[in-house]
Amino acid sequence: MSDATNNAADEDQAAPLFRPMVLSDEAVDSVTLPGDVVMRFVNLTHSIADGAQLVGQILESEAVHDSLGDTPFLSKSNREVLSRLSTAALGQLVNECDQIREWAYKHHTDAGREKAARRH
Repeated sequence: MSDATNNAADEDQAAPLFRPMVLSDEAVDSVTLPGDVVMRFVNLTHSIADGAQLVGQILESEAVHDSLGDTPFLSKSNREVLSRLSTAALGQLVNECDQIREWAYKHHTDAGREKAARRH
């Protein structure tokens, strides 16, 4: 195998199957953010969490119907689509969290501002 093939194989093996869970980032734990940023995030979080909760409730109801021998309302394919939708929506929420955390670090911590000043 070529080096490029070996490197690609190594990267595939090194990539985690699941994204590691991050509870907090000490660098931004005590940052105070502007109200508009906080409220935009709260509204986004609420919308995504509300939708994910509804999807979970629908899927749980379907599982109960299935376990009782009742005919589920949704096909297996529809249930899988809803599960993927929920996963994607929650992934979007995680991405938004990461972007706000990075922005808070860059603009609202001494270390972030110093790092930015060194780049210029």
